[in-house]
Amino acid sequence: TTSNALKYSSPKFGGFSIAAEYALTNNTSWNSGNPGSGPGTYGQGQGRANGVRVQYSGGVVEALAIYDEVRGINGKFDNVYTASRSILGGGVLSFDPIKVYFGYQHLSAPDASNQGYFGTDTAPTLPAGVGLPTTINQEWIGVAWQATPAASLRAACYHANANNGNGNATLYTLSGQYNLSKRTYFYSELGYVHNSSTSNVGLNDGASDPYGPNANNDPSSGNTNSSPNYGHSQLGVYAGYFCPSPEN
Repeated sequence: TTSNALKYSSPKFGGFSIAAEYALTNNTSWNSGNPGSGPGTYGQGQGRANGVRVQYSGGVVEALAIYDEVRGINGKFDNVYTASRSILGGGVLSFDPIKVYFGYQHLSAPDASNQGYFGTDTAPTLPAGVGLPTTINQEWIGVAWQATPAASLRAACYHANANNGNGNATLYTLSGQYNLSKRTYFYSELGYVHNSSTSNVGLNDGASDPYGPNANNDPSSGNTNSSPNYGHSQLGVYAGYFCPSPEN
């Protein structure tokens, strides 16, 4: 979300639409986010943000292209996850009852550095020769199948590759849902992530494990996380039943 933003959304023409946004910071220093100092302050404030989106919808094809920029607390692109430039393209092909999803994203944070995050030119919690990433490329593809009016299955593969020695990770997911009614259903999902030797991406949510370097027990933010060790895989599964309360 952004504050003090100017937004424009065009009407559709020939299946195309365009949207743009320019958002100022709330801080008294233009272009910078809320005040913060020292290592581990990433994500605590947001500076100026702007972006443009082009979308197409027609027949069996839906396509999307986005370019956006989000600056950090110092007005810089200093965290590839939370304060960076992003180029994203993707789409959906619909062949009832099957949909195919695909996409690509390039993230760039040229101002990210070990010094800015750790307070030193070395990265004390990372493997030897690994530094804070400044670019990440991500690709994904998925399939959704509405097997019956009540039952659906989804399968997807996501791949991410980070520079500065951070390696790559691939996530595979398989999920299903069975509707007992319009508002009551069973659901389940299985996820498996495979890491290269210097990657430790896990099946976490990015909130309990704050976005930053691939570090366990990160001294800069004072946080530990549930990610696997470097080069190790992680498997997770959950299942549940959703039934809204009567007042809802």
